[in-house]
Amino acid sequence: MFRDKDDPTRPTGWREGAIGTAGVKIAGMLLAFTTSVVLANALGPKAYGDFALVVSLALLLGAPLALGLDILLVRELAAAVAADDRSRVHVLRRAVDRSVAGVSFATSLAASVLLLLGPWPLTSHLGVLLWGVALLLPVCALLRTQQACIQGLGGVAAGQMPQLVVLPLAVLLLTTLFLTIEPLTAPAAVLIYVSAAVTAWLVGRRWLPRTETMPGRTPGGAIPGRVAGPLILLAVAGTAHDQLPMVMLGALADARSVGLYDVARRTASLPSFALVVLSISLAPRIAELHTTGRKTDLARLVARAAPPALIVSLAVGAVLIACGESILSFFGEGFDAVYPSLVILTFGQLVYVLGGFAVPLLNMTGHDADVAWSFLGAGALNAGLSMVLVPPFAVEGAAVATTVSLGATTLFLTARVSRRLHIGVWPVRARQRVS
Repeated sequence: MFRDKDDPTRPTGWREGAIGTAGVKIAGMLLAFTTSVVLANALGPKAYGDFALVVSLALLLGAPLALGLDILLVRELAAAVAADDRSRVHVLRRAVDRSVAGVSFATSLAASVLLLLGPWPLTSHLGVLLWGVALLLPVCALLRTQQACIQGLGGVAAGQMPQLVVLPLAVLLLTTLFLTIEPLTAPAAVLIYVSAAVTAWLVGRRWLPRTETMPGRTPGGAIPGRVAGPLILLAVAGTAHDQLPMVMLGALADARSVGLYDVARRTASLPSFALVVLSISLAPRIAELHTTGRKTDLARLVARAAPPALIVSLAVGAVLIACGESILSFFGEGFDAVYPSLVILTFGQLVYVLGGFAVPLLNMTGHDADVAWSFLGAGALNAGLSMVLVPPFAVEGAAVATTVSLGATTLFLTARVSRRLHIGVWPVRARQRVS
């Protein structure tokens, strides 16, 4: 418990943000689970795999289009707000919006031209899927920076709403409406997802505070210059680490394997729920404490937040291992066959949780390159293992590749935090370092 009124880790701020983010995450988790169940039952493993592959490709290709500025926004906006620098906040927002919109829409237009010149008619099954990727590229990039902007300005929970609540809710409603008219197909599901993503972005725009009217001093603030390369690398590497197994399965196996793996990975991500919630909530606070040089307070913050995240994760992981087959049966016929992969992926998530808050600590203290290189290395390791394991073992091979690469990433990141910041992120060591 945080009882000291002057303690910088008291409930005011990050803990209130954690409660709000937890509420949004729970709502988003329930909506995402319900939406996946509806889509999987309506499409079946193969068609659902086609749909999941399109979304993964859009997320993977859309990550570099945000130019890494989503990470920059959280860190720099939090620092600017702490310094009460209104001008810097406004300049950052305007420059990032223009840069990301210009690059992402230009890329989408170029992709559209290539599709028009290619051998894929818009009316064909593959044509619609590829057009879905092209249309999703700018929306995925803009959603990333929009979320970061809201979080950096203090809206920790609100920043999650467009992607975690509005998007799956819109997909669910549009899918339900479509199913009353005719059976759902993968191309139709992709078009529904595109419409829902645009809706989520438009709703999020209304939640952005008007920085032009923010109180504070008005002297200028420049945008940091030497950030684009490492941050783009970080964005690409992080997204590739999440989406690469889907793409590798699509290339080396088949669409059915992609659909099965997507269900397994979504379910297996539940144990890391508490860590993700607290990481998002703590990110602006970490940036503030680091900027002001309060290293002891930063170490105390991490030490108090790590154990609860681990306890919740272990409890959820135990439920998944014990009841995994029953949970998978909700997705429809054939999906329970992926239970062994679910167990493997769940173990990987628990190892990742043991690493504590290594990622937000490095990202928010200017050591983005460490995270980027670790994810890039994990992606390379994942790809190499997938090429060996996916052809003979399909989904189980991809699950092993993901778990091994995730474990390697966790070990590397925790070592970098210890060396860079002299903070222990393992739940037990973190408390020992502070005491």
